[in-house]
Amino acid sequence: MIGFIQQLQRRTPIAWLQLTRHKGRFLVAISGVAFADLLMFMQLGFQGALFNSATRLQNVLEADAVIFSTQGRNLIDMGTSIKNVSH
Repeated sequence: MIGFIQQLQRRTPIAWLQLTRHKGRFLVAISGVAFADLLMFMQLGFQGALFNSATRLQNVLEADAVIFSTQGRNLIDMGTSIKNVSH
């Protein structure tokens, strides 16, 4: 294992040499990767928030089955009756 690490240290990959030779390109490449990481983490956060907001009503009801009136237009105006069926 130590011989493999020493061999890698003696032989520098050409991609690393190209990146370190031009400092401006190296900084642009690093900042591009960092920006892509930021976008990925933002997307994961939005996905989690969307899932939580979409399932909040089901988690609050704590029922096996819920029957809503067909006259209900949205969650604020549910119509005449809401029936909660639990065991």
